[in-house]
Amino acid sequence: MIRIQKAVVILYSIPIWISLPAQAGPKLHMHVFEEKTVSDVSAPSPQERKLTLHVFDPTTSTSSKVNSNGNKIISQNTSFNAPSPAHYKSVNMYIKTGYQRDDFAWNIAGPTGVPNILSELTWKDIEIATISIGGDVFLKDQWLTQAEFSYGKIWDGESQASVYSANNRTMKTFRSKNRADEGYIYDMSANLAYKYPAYIQQQNSFFLLPKLGFSYHKQHLKIMDGKQTIPFEAGIANLDSSYEATWYGPWFGLSSEYSHSDKYQFQLGVEYHYAFYDAEASWESSGLQGKFEHEARGSGWVYNASADYKIQSNLSLGIELIYEDWLADKNGKDSIYSVDGNDIALEFNEAERTSFTANLKLNYEF
Repeated sequence: MIRIQKAVVILYSIPIWISLPAQAGPKLHMHVFEEKTVSDVSAPSPQERKLTLHVFDPTTSTSSKVNSNGNKIISQNTSFNAPSPAHYKSVNMYIKTGYQRDDFAWNIAGPTGVPNILSELTWKDIEIATISIGGDVFLKDQWLTQAEFSYGKIWDGESQASVYSANNRTMKTFRSKNRADEGYIYDMSANLAYKYPAYIQQQNSFFLLPKLGFSYHKQHLKIMDGKQTIPFEAGIANLDSSYEATWYGPWFGLSSEYSHSDKYQFQLGVEYHYAFYDAEASWESSGLQGKFEHEARGSGWVYNASADYKIQSNLSLGIELIYEDWLADKNGKDSIYSVDGNDIALEFNEAERTSFTANLKLNYEF
Protein backbone atom coordinates (compact mmCIF):
# COMPACT_ATOMS: atom_id res chain seq x y z
CA MET A 1 0.00 0.00 0.00
CA ILE A 2 1.28 3.44 -0.90
CA ARG A 3 1.19 5.98 1.93
CA ILE A 4 0.43 9.62 1.06
CA GLN A 5 -0.19 12.83 3.05
CA LYS A 6 -1.46 14.95 0.13
CA ALA A 7 -1.60 12.96 -3.08
CA VAL A 8 -2.89 13.12 -6.60
CA VAL A 9 -4.12 9.91 -8.07
CA ILE A 10 -4.70 9.88 -11.83
CA LEU A 11 -7.54 7.49 -12.62
CA TYR A 12 -8.51 6.93 -16.27
CA SER A 13 -6.91 10.24 -17.19
CA ILE A 14 -9.33 12.12 -14.86
CA PRO A 15 -7.73 13.91 -11.88
CA ILE A 16 -9.36 13.07 -8.54
CA TRP A 17 -8.19 14.88 -5.39
CA ILE A 18 -8.25 12.81 -2.22
CA SER A 19 -7.63 14.78 0.98
CA LEU A 20 -6.48 13.09 4.13
CA PRO A 21 -5.76 14.74 7.47
CA ALA A 22 -2.23 16.07 7.51
CA GLN A 23 0.16 15.37 10.38
CA ALA A 24 1.20 18.29 12.41
CA GLY A 25 4.25 20.00 10.97
CA PRO A 26 5.39 23.21 9.42
CA LYS A 27 5.82 21.80 5.90
CA LEU A 28 3.54 20.29 3.30
CA HIS A 29 4.90 17.30 1.38
CA MET A 30 3.51 16.20 -2.00
CA HIS A 31 4.32 13.03 -3.90
CA VAL A 32 3.34 12.81 -7.61
CA PHE A 33 3.29 9.36 -9.13
CA GLU A 34 3.36 8.53 -12.85
CA GLU A 35 0.75 6.14 -14.17
CA LYS A 36 3.29 3.40 -14.94
CA THR A 37 4.60 3.32 -11.36
CA VAL A 38 1.24 2.87 -9.67
CA SER A 39 0.34 -0.78 -9.68
CA ASP A 40 -3.12 -0.28 -8.20
CA VAL A 41 -4.36 1.90 -11.05
CA SER A 42 -4.61 0.71 -14.61
CA ALA A 43 -4.82 3.45 -17.25
CA PRO A 44 -7.00 2.91 -20.29
CA SER A 45 -5.45 2.28 -23.62
CA PRO A 46 -5.16 5.23 -26.06
CA GLN A 47 -7.94 3.72 -28.17
CA GLU A 48 -10.31 3.66 -25.17
CA ARG A 49 -9.67 7.30 -24.31
CA LYS A 50 -10.57 8.59 -27.80
CA LEU A 51 -13.92 10.27 -28.42
CA THR A 52 -16.19 8.96 -31.18
CA LEU A 53 -18.55 11.30 -33.06
CA HIS A 54 -21.50 10.07 -35.13
CA VAL A 55 -22.67 12.42 -37.90
CA PHE A 56 -26.09 11.79 -39.46
CA ASP A 57 -27.19 13.04 -42.88
CA PRO A 58 -30.85 14.11 -42.46
CA THR A 59 -31.57 13.70 -46.17
CA THR A 60 -30.32 10.10 -46.46
CA SER A 61 -30.10 6.96 -44.35
CA THR A 62 -26.29 7.06 -44.15
CA SER A 63 -24.23 7.73 -41.02
CA SER A 64 -20.53 8.38 -40.62
CA LYS A 65 -18.35 7.61 -37.58
CA VAL A 66 -15.53 10.09 -37.05
CA ASN A 67 -12.79 9.60 -34.46
CA SER A 68 -11.24 12.25 -32.24
CA ASN A 69 -8.53 12.96 -34.82
CA GLY A 70 -11.24 14.08 -37.28
CA ASN A 71 -10.81 11.09 -39.58
CA LYS A 72 -13.83 9.38 -41.09
CA ILE A 73 -13.41 5.72 -40.29
CA ILE A 74 -16.74 4.06 -41.14
CA SER A 75 -19.91 4.65 -43.14
CA GLN A 76 -23.02 2.59 -42.56
CA ASN A 77 -26.79 2.58 -43.09
CA THR A 78 -29.10 3.72 -40.31
CA SER A 79 -32.84 3.98 -39.84
CA PHE A 80 -32.59 7.61 -38.71
CA ASN A 81 -34.78 9.87 -40.85
CA ALA A 82 -34.84 13.54 -39.87
CA PRO A 83 -37.86 15.51 -41.08
CA SER A 84 -37.21 18.19 -43.67
CA PRO A 85 -37.43 21.73 -42.29
CA ALA A 86 -40.85 23.41 -42.60
CA HIS A 87 -41.10 26.33 -45.00
CA TYR A 88 -43.66 28.09 -42.79
CA LYS A 89 -44.16 28.60 -39.08
CA SER A 90 -47.97 28.43 -38.88
CA VAL A 91 -51.15 28.77 -40.93
CA ASN A 92 -54.33 30.61 -39.96
CA MET A 93 -57.48 29.67 -41.89
CA TYR A 94 -60.76 31.50 -41.52
CA ILE A 95 -64.32 31.60 -42.76
CA LYS A 96 -66.61 34.60 -42.41
CA THR A 97 -70.13 35.51 -43.35
CA GLY A 98 -71.99 38.77 -43.18
CA TYR A 99 -74.06 41.58 -44.63
CA GLN A 100 -72.94 44.03 -47.33
CA ARG A 101 -74.64 47.18 -48.59
CA ASP A 102 -73.48 48.86 -51.83
CA ASP A 103 -74.22 51.96 -53.89
CA PHE A 104 -73.02 52.15 -57.49
CA ALA A 105 -73.37 54.60 -60.38
CA TRP A 106 -71.92 55.46 -63.77
CA ASN A 107 -72.54 58.23 -66.32
CA ILE A 108 -71.45 59.27 -69.80
CA ALA A 109 -71.22 62.55 -71.72
CA GLY A 110 -72.79 63.53 -75.07
CA PRO A 111 -71.04 62.98 -78.43
CA THR A 112 -69.41 66.43 -78.36
CA GLY A 113 -69.09 66.59 -74.58
CA VAL A 114 -72.43 68.40 -74.30
CA PRO A 115 -74.30 67.76 -72.19
CA ASN A 116 -71.56 66.88 -69.77
CA ILE A 117 -73.85 64.19 -68.34
CA LEU A 118 -76.03 62.67 -71.04
CA SER A 119 -77.02 59.37 -69.45
CA GLU A 120 -76.69 58.03 -65.92
CA LEU A 121 -77.53 54.72 -64.26
CA THR A 122 -77.51 54.24 -60.48
CA TRP A 123 -78.00 51.33 -58.09
CA LYS A 124 -78.91 52.23 -54.52
CA ASP A 125 -79.21 50.22 -51.34
CA ILE A 126 -77.97 46.99 -52.87
CA GLU A 127 -78.20 44.44 -50.07
CA ILE A 128 -75.92 41.41 -50.28
CA ALA A 129 -75.42 38.23 -48.22
CA THR A 130 -71.72 37.31 -48.30
CA ILE A 131 -69.46 34.40 -47.43
CA SER A 132 -65.65 34.44 -47.51
CA ILE A 133 -62.76 32.07 -46.99
CA GLY A 134 -59.13 33.00 -46.56
CA GLY A 135 -55.86 32.28 -44.87
CA ASP A 136 -52.58 33.67 -43.56
CA VAL A 137 -49.35 31.70 -44.00
CA PHE A 138 -46.68 32.84 -41.54
CA LEU A 139 -43.22 32.46 -43.03
CA LYS A 140 -39.78 32.88 -41.53
CA ASP A 141 -38.33 36.21 -40.44
CA GLN A 142 -41.73 37.86 -39.78
CA TRP A 143 -42.96 37.53 -43.38
CA LEU A 144 -46.43 36.26 -44.23
CA THR A 145 -48.73 35.84 -47.21
CA GLN A 146 -52.49 36.42 -47.15
CA ALA A 147 -55.26 35.46 -49.57
CA GLU A 148 -59.07 35.73 -49.54
CA PHE A 149 -62.02 34.89 -51.78
CA SER A 150 -65.52 36.32 -51.19
CA TYR A 151 -68.86 35.67 -52.84
CA GLY A 152 -72.05 37.66 -52.37
CA LYS A 153 -75.64 37.13 -53.46
CA ILE A 154 -77.75 40.24 -54.11
CA TRP A 155 -81.20 39.95 -52.56
CA ASP A 156 -82.53 43.52 -52.57
CA GLY A 157 -81.93 46.88 -54.24
CA GLU A 158 -83.30 49.45 -56.66
CA SER A 159 -82.03 51.12 -59.79
CA GLN A 160 -82.69 54.39 -61.63
CA ALA A 161 -81.94 55.36 -65.23
CA SER A 162 -81.83 59.04 -66.32
CA VAL A 163 -81.23 60.95 -69.57
CA TYR A 164 -80.50 64.73 -69.69
CA SER A 165 -80.39 67.25 -72.54
CA ALA A 166 -78.47 70.01 -70.72
CA ASN A 167 -75.38 70.20 -68.55
CA ASN A 168 -75.18 69.31 -64.89
CA ARG A 169 -78.17 66.95 -64.82
CA THR A 170 -80.72 69.51 -66.00
CA MET A 171 -83.62 69.16 -68.45
CA LYS A 172 -84.47 65.54 -67.80
CA THR A 173 -85.85 63.87 -70.90
CA PHE A 174 -86.18 60.36 -69.46
CA ARG A 175 -86.23 58.63 -66.09
CA SER A 176 -87.19 55.16 -64.96
CA LYS A 177 -87.16 53.28 -61.67
CA ASN A 178 -86.31 49.61 -61.81
CA ARG A 179 -86.06 46.54 -59.63
CA ALA A 180 -82.47 45.45 -58.88
CA ASP A 181 -82.75 42.58 -56.39
CA GLU A 182 -80.83 39.98 -58.40
CA GLY A 183 -77.18 39.48 -59.27
CA TYR A 184 -73.98 38.63 -57.47
CA ILE A 185 -70.51 39.88 -56.62
CA TYR A 186 -67.17 38.23 -55.92
CA ASP A 187 -63.80 39.48 -54.77
CA MET A 188 -60.30 37.99 -54.73
CA SER A 189 -57.22 39.44 -53.09
CA ALA A 190 -53.70 38.25 -52.22
CA ASN A 191 -50.74 40.02 -50.70
CA LEU A 192 -47.31 39.73 -49.09
CA ALA A 193 -46.82 41.39 -45.70
CA TYR A 194 -44.08 41.97 -43.13
CA LYS A 195 -45.02 41.80 -39.45
CA TYR A 196 -42.84 44.37 -37.69
CA PRO A 197 -42.82 44.12 -33.85
CA ALA A 198 -43.17 47.77 -32.84
CA TYR A 199 -43.81 47.06 -29.13
CA ILE A 200 -43.67 43.86 -27.07
CA GLN A 201 -43.82 43.82 -23.28
CA GLN A 202 -45.27 41.17 -20.97
CA GLN A 203 -48.87 40.53 -22.04
CA ASN A 204 -49.09 43.35 -24.59
CA SER A 205 -47.77 43.43 -28.14
CA PHE A 206 -48.17 45.85 -31.04
CA PHE A 207 -47.24 45.11 -34.67
CA LEU A 208 -47.20 47.10 -37.90
CA LEU A 209 -47.80 45.24 -41.17
CA PRO A 210 -46.93 46.94 -44.48
CA LYS A 211 -48.54 45.04 -47.36
CA LEU A 212 -48.25 44.76 -51.13
CA GLY A 213 -50.88 42.88 -53.12
CA PHE A 214 -53.23 42.44 -56.07
CA SER A 215 -57.04 42.32 -56.08
CA TYR A 216 -59.91 41.54 -58.46
CA HIS A 217 -63.53 42.60 -57.89
CA LYS A 218 -66.58 41.68 -59.98
CA GLN A 219 -70.13 43.12 -59.80
CA HIS A 220 -72.88 41.44 -61.81
CA LEU A 221 -75.85 43.82 -61.51
CA LYS A 222 -79.35 43.42 -62.92
CA ILE A 223 -82.27 45.76 -63.67
CA MET A 224 -85.78 44.39 -64.20
CA ASP A 225 -89.45 45.36 -64.04
CA GLY A 226 -88.87 48.98 -65.03
CA LYS A 227 -91.36 51.81 -64.68
CA GLN A 228 -90.96 55.04 -66.62
CA THR A 229 -91.72 58.24 -64.66
CA ILE A 230 -90.52 60.95 -67.14
CA PRO A 231 -91.81 62.23 -69.57
CA PHE A 232 -94.87 60.26 -68.47
CA GLU A 233 -95.61 57.27 -66.35
CA ALA A 234 -95.66 53.95 -68.09
CA GLY A 235 -94.41 50.43 -67.64
CA ILE A 236 -91.32 49.22 -69.50
CA ALA A 237 -92.17 45.88 -71.00
CA ASN A 238 -89.74 42.95 -70.84
CA LEU A 239 -86.95 44.91 -69.18
CA ASP A 240 -84.13 42.47 -68.43
CA SER A 241 -80.69 44.06 -68.57
CA SER A 242 -77.37 43.43 -66.88
CA TYR A 243 -74.25 45.42 -66.14
CA GLU A 244 -71.04 43.59 -65.23
CA ALA A 245 -68.30 45.80 -63.76
CA THR A 246 -64.75 44.71 -62.98
CA TRP A 247 -62.19 46.50 -60.81
CA TYR A 248 -58.68 45.05 -60.64
CA GLY A 249 -55.09 46.08 -60.03
CA PRO A 250 -52.22 46.30 -57.55
CA TRP A 251 -52.48 47.80 -54.09
CA PHE A 252 -50.43 48.60 -51.02
CA GLY A 253 -51.56 49.06 -47.46
CA LEU A 254 -50.69 49.25 -43.79
CA SER A 255 -52.28 47.40 -40.89
CA SER A 256 -51.76 47.63 -37.15
CA GLU A 257 -52.32 44.74 -34.75
CA TYR A 258 -52.62 44.87 -30.97
CA SER A 259 -52.73 41.74 -28.79
CA HIS A 260 -53.44 41.48 -25.07
CA SER A 261 -52.74 38.40 -22.92
CA ASP A 262 -52.85 36.20 -26.04
CA LYS A 263 -56.66 36.31 -25.76
CA TYR A 264 -57.74 39.56 -27.40
CA GLN A 265 -56.59 40.89 -30.76
CA PHE A 266 -57.56 44.17 -32.46
CA GLN A 267 -56.68 45.26 -36.00
CA LEU A 268 -56.96 48.47 -38.03
CA GLY A 269 -55.97 48.71 -41.67
CA VAL A 270 -56.06 50.87 -44.78
CA GLU A 271 -55.39 49.95 -48.43
CA TYR A 272 -54.87 52.08 -51.54
CA HIS A 273 -55.76 50.36 -54.84
CA TYR A 274 -54.81 51.39 -58.34
CA ALA A 275 -57.80 50.23 -60.38
CA PHE A 276 -58.33 49.23 -63.99
CA TYR A 277 -62.06 49.47 -64.68
CA ASP A 278 -63.82 47.43 -67.37
CA ALA A 279 -67.55 46.88 -67.81
CA GLU A 280 -69.87 45.13 -70.20
CA ALA A 281 -73.60 45.78 -70.46
CA SER A 282 -76.49 44.11 -72.22
CA TRP A 283 -79.72 46.06 -72.66
CA GLU A 284 -83.00 44.43 -73.56
CA SER A 285 -86.50 45.93 -73.32
CA SER A 286 -89.59 46.16 -75.53
CA GLY A 287 -87.90 44.15 -78.25
CA LEU A 288 -84.88 46.47 -78.36
CA GLN A 289 -81.42 45.06 -77.75
CA GLY A 290 -78.01 46.61 -77.42
CA LYS A 291 -74.58 46.18 -75.93
CA PHE A 292 -71.95 48.61 -74.74
CA GLU A 293 -68.58 48.56 -72.99
CA HIS A 294 -66.85 50.93 -70.58
CA GLU A 295 -63.17 51.43 -69.85
CA ALA A 296 -61.46 53.74 -67.38
CA ARG A 297 -58.71 54.02 -64.78
CA GLY A 298 -59.15 54.95 -61.17
CA SER A 299 -58.44 54.09 -57.57
CA GLY A 300 -60.00 52.70 -54.45
CA TRP A 301 -59.63 53.06 -50.69
CA VAL A 302 -60.43 50.17 -48.36
CA TYR A 303 -60.63 50.61 -44.58
CA ASN A 304 -61.09 47.72 -42.16
CA ALA A 305 -61.29 47.10 -38.41
CA SER A 306 -61.62 43.80 -36.56
CA ALA A 307 -61.61 42.30 -33.06
CA ASP A 308 -60.96 38.66 -32.18
CA TYR A 309 -61.32 36.64 -28.99
CA LYS A 310 -59.46 33.33 -28.58
CA ILE A 311 -61.88 30.69 -27.26
CA GLN A 312 -59.32 27.87 -27.48
CA SER A 313 -55.57 27.73 -28.01
CA ASN A 314 -56.01 27.52 -31.81
CA LEU A 315 -59.58 28.75 -32.29
CA SER A 316 -60.87 32.34 -32.18
CA LEU A 317 -64.09 34.18 -32.94
CA GLY A 318 -64.23 37.73 -34.24
CA ILE A 319 -66.14 40.54 -35.89
CA GLU A 320 -65.02 42.69 -38.83
CA LEU A 321 -66.12 45.98 -40.39
CA ILE A 322 -65.07 47.10 -43.90
CA TYR A 323 -65.70 50.34 -45.79
CA GLU A 324 -64.75 50.78 -49.48
CA ASP A 325 -64.74 53.84 -51.74
CA TRP A 326 -63.91 53.36 -55.46
CA LEU A 327 -63.80 55.88 -58.32
CA ALA A 328 -62.84 55.34 -61.99
CA ASP A 329 -62.78 58.72 -63.77
CA LYS A 330 -59.62 58.80 -65.93
CA ASN A 331 -59.18 57.90 -69.62
CA GLY A 332 -62.82 56.91 -69.87
CA LYS A 333 -64.27 55.38 -73.03
CA ASP A 334 -67.83 54.30 -73.86
CA SER A 335 -68.36 52.02 -76.86
CA ILE A 336 -71.95 51.35 -77.94
CA TYR A 337 -72.64 48.42 -80.29
CA SER A 338 -76.01 48.44 -82.06
CA VAL A 339 -77.60 45.54 -83.90
CA ASP A 340 -77.57 47.47 -87.19
CA GLY A 341 -73.79 47.90 -87.05
CA ASN A 342 -73.80 51.66 -86.34
CA ASP A 343 -71.37 51.66 -83.44
CA ILE A 344 -70.92 54.85 -81.40
CA ALA A 345 -67.99 56.02 -79.24
CA LEU A 346 -68.77 58.43 -76.40
CA GLU A 347 -66.93 59.81 -73.42
CA PHE A 348 -67.23 57.77 -70.26
CA ASN A 349 -67.19 60.16 -67.32
CA GLU A 350 -66.95 57.98 -64.24
CA ALA A 351 -68.03 54.97 -62.25
CA GLU A 352 -68.33 55.22 -58.49
CA ARG A 353 -68.89 52.55 -55.85
CA THR A 354 -69.19 52.69 -52.07
CA SER A 355 -69.61 49.64 -49.88
CA PHE A 356 -70.07 48.77 -46.21
CA THR A 357 -69.65 45.22 -44.83
CA ALA A 358 -70.09 43.64 -41.39
CA ASN A 359 -68.79 40.09 -40.90
CA LEU A 360 -68.74 37.39 -38.25
CA LYS A 361 -65.45 35.52 -38.45
CA LEU A 362 -64.13 32.13 -37.25
CA ASN A 363 -60.35 31.53 -37.24
CA TYR A 364 -58.45 28.25 -36.88
CA GLU A 365 -54.67 28.15 -36.54
CA PHE A 366 -52.42 25.14 -37.04
